[in-house]
Amino acid sequence: MTTDTAYLAANWALIRRRVDDACREAGRDPASVDILPVSKTFGPELVRAAVDDYAAGRLTAEADTGSLRGDLMAVMDAVTGHLTPEFVAMMSGLVHAMRTDSELAAALRPRLGVGHAVAVPIIRRAVQRGELPVGADAELAGLAHEVIEAHVLRRVADGASLNEEFARHVVDDLAIPVLTAYQKGKGHITGVAGQADG
Repeated sequence: MTTDTAYLAANWALIRRRVDDACREAGRDPASVDILPVSKTFGPELVRAAVDDYAAGRLTAEADTGSLRGDLMAVMDAVTGHLTPEFVAMMSGLVHAMRTDSELAAALRPRLGVGHAVAVPIIRRAVQRGELPVGADAELAGLAHEVIEAHVLRRVADGASLNEEFARHVVDDLAIPVLTAYQKGKGHITGVAGQADG
């Protein structure tokens, strides 16, 4: 972590603590208050670097559990540690700022949710094990990312728990069926009943 990103991360944490304390004193839930980060001192790339430093090591796909399901469940377990109330509050404020700052939006959009980069090695290992078709790694990683991210972010927006039951549902009922049904080059996913879904 550079001196500038360390300073920015420490300053952000201090501001968040002060806002949380003020909320509690006023009888408000700190999670209900977003901070809108506006800075003339720190540009989008430094904010992106601070977010990367904050999130570093929270989501990883390095551990090979020996199966696609095991790897996806490991990611879902890691998501709970990644999406802390502090991180969600920080990203919520940054999302507001991104609406009016295109440079900030371009720098931060890839950092929202469960990253595509996390899905790529998981898919590659599954292909090597014969669990998924050869030659569609990028498409399958994109699908895994899309399915998991959409449901995790919806759950966070609803304020619901990211518990084991939710993780099993996303992996067993959504991600694995979508990934295993994918037909490269046909532009669609065959549904459970064998009919094309669109």
